[in-house]
Amino acid sequence: MEKFVPHASNAGDGKGLRDETFGFVMHSLRRHPKARRILISAATDESALGARAAIENAGLTRTVAIMGHGGSQ
Repeated sequence: MEKFVPHASNAGDGKGLRDETFGFVMHSLRRHPKARRILISAATDESALGARAAIENAGLTRTVAIMGHGGSQ
C-alpha cells in the first residue's frame, strides 16, 4: 500500500476481507490510541464492514468516517 500512498499515515491492506480489515484497524487503533479524527477508505464493501466493526468495538463511532468504494464482486 505504501507504494501507492507513500504519504499516508498507517496505510494498510485488509485484502478486501472483513476479518483481515477488522484486525488491521484494531491493530492500528492500538498503535495510535490518541487518534480521534480518523478517515478510513476501503476498496471493498467487505473491508468497510470490517473497519466499521472495529470502530464500533473501540467505541469511536462519533469520530471516524469510513468510505467504501463498492469494489466487492
